[in-house]
Amino acid sequence: MQEDMARGTSAMDYLKLLQGFTLFVQCSLEAPMMFINHWFMRRFGAQRVISLVFLMYVIRFLGLAASGAWGPVWSTLVAELMNGPCYGLGYTATVVYAAKVSPAGTNTTVQSLVNVLYESCGYALSLFLGGMMCEAIGCPTMYLILGILSVVIFILHVVSLHFISSSDAVTQARMVGSGGSVEGCDGWPSPVVA
Repeated sequence: MQEDMARGTSAMDYLKLLQGFTLFVQCSLEAPMMFINHWFMRRFGAQRVISLVFLMYVIRFLGLAASGAWGPVWSTLVAELMNGPCYGLGYTATVVYAAKVSPAGTNTTVQSLVNVLYESCGYALSLFLGGMMCEAIGCPTMYLILGILSVVIFILHVVSLHFISSSDAVTQARMVGSGGSVEGCDGWPSPVVA
């Protein structure tokens, strides 16, 4: 999208610098978010962090749509600030949640499967479909559609959490009542007590 925005302007002279800055901005915030994710996991839990990530994707995609339609080329950097929290929190939350729901003895297998789906299949499919959409309808329109889709997914996820949370609390209460042990999504004791 940056190349399309820069075509025919003076920004074409420093486009490679801008693309390098974009990668720097994307990557420089990922590692710090992975380091502070423990606070988010303890405070909110993996599912609510995933909801937060969906909300951040809404901001990122709609920001890219707006900058692609109306902004200068450098405005894409502002929208890409959201990449670090999206990836850093999103990846760790999915791994933590995969560990939480995996049956006993299959933790590594389930996390490997999640990693393959997230890192390999997800990226390949998104690059393929994103490229086709960019060519067919233009990048700003594609990001607008992705932003709207992210709003829908965010709302559906938050609504589903309401139902999942109540059933998780009942299950945990039964486990504590029957003498079972309960751990939270990150291995710390759950706040649910009998």
